[in-house]
Amino acid sequence: MRENCYRCFRAKSVCFCDEINPISTNSKFLILMHPKEARKERVGTGRLAHLAMTNSEIVIDKTFDDSKIISKIKNDNTIILYPGPDSCKTKRLNTLDTINLNRPLNVLLIDGTWPCAKSMMRDSYILHNIPKVSFQNTYQSKFSIKHQPDNFCLSTIESIYYFLDELNDLGIESLGDSHNILLTTLQKLVKIQKECAKDPLRKKYGRGFFKNPKERKTSINRNQRKIYFDKNNY
Repeated sequence: MRENCYRCFRAKSVCFCDEINPISTNSKFLILMHPKEARKERVGTGRLAHLAMTNSEIVIDKTFDDSKIISKIKNDNTIILYPGPDSCKTKRLNTLDTINLNRPLNVLLIDGTWPCAKSMMRDSYILHNIPKVSFQNTYQSKFSIKHQPDNFCLSTIESIYYFLDELNDLGIESLGDSHNILLTTLQKLVKIQKECAKDPLRKKYGRGFFKNPKERKTSINRNQRKIYFDKNNY
């Protein structure tokens, strides 16, 4: 049995938690993590994002209708980062009637595979009436060891980084460049995983190198499959 770190849940031989210098944000982040992500995923970015932000918390479940913490804050300057046709762009946050930009935001973010995140959103009715917010879809994922289902799909830690970047531009956050720790942490994770894949002594990584995302085959159902939940279509 390998010895694990109980902060990032990765093997201690590849743990770099001590290198993460967390930032303090005005906004409170609640990372809603699927149990599969919590127990089985070793290259997920939700825990690393949590370690990189002091004002964050992880809530693990498949659905959140019984969550006391979400019930408490759902009407208290709360938004959820989630794509969709009814999602407000970050730069238009001031148009949301229920949001006061002079107060700290409560930000919910679903952490799991896209199919898991879709079911979590679909089955958690408490989340349906919380304003959805997304950012511009021109960002490209740097999580090169994972195959994203579409171009606009980002990892959890990247989503938080770009959201904070836009909050910085709006003056809602005043982080300067300190939130770069989120991308630095992701880059460190990717570098370690690629080095492990090259190491012949690590039999678990016997499949060799990670493919360049541009070389991966696109699913034939990509244009027909909706990867996010939209209650208007259910």
